[in-house]
Amino acid sequence: MEREKHEEISQFIKNLNSSVLSESKSSSSTSKIDPKEKKSNIFYCQKSDHIAYRYEVIEELGKGAFGRVLKVFDHKEKEEIALKILKAEDQFNEQGLNEMGVLKRIKEIGGASERNVVEYKQHFVFREHISFTFDLMDMNLYDVIKGRNF
Repeated sequence: MEREKHEEISQFIKNLNSSVLSESKSSSSTSKIDPKEKKSNIFYCQKSDHIAYRYEVIEELGKGAFGRVLKVFDHKEKEEIALKILKAEDQFNEQGLNEMGVLKRIKEIGGASERNVVEYKQHFVFREHISFTFDLMDMNLYDVIKGRNF
């Protein structure tokens, strides 16, 4: 049973990878990329910048090996959310696509909150960076783990 779920998720991720990567190639060609961003593969932005003509940057919530997380205002849904923007590198794209596949599958089968998993909203590609949106949480995972003395 567990093996079947793992194989199902693996196949889902493979299908997702090919669709997102083709989306990335078609959508990113029209966006201009900052030269320092291209060199470091990190998405650069500051307060009040707009991302994908929808999300307005409020502040940076954190950054790490994979990229950064921003607190943004979603002008379409009229709410504050978290936006995770991955570095534009193959290894991070692959890991991000795997994460997205798992989060999408959890969302499809329902019960993210019962499994203590942040609820994934959507993904998009902007200036060659895979990005995810999530509900805004009180604490990040690092602070939760630190608070539990792991």
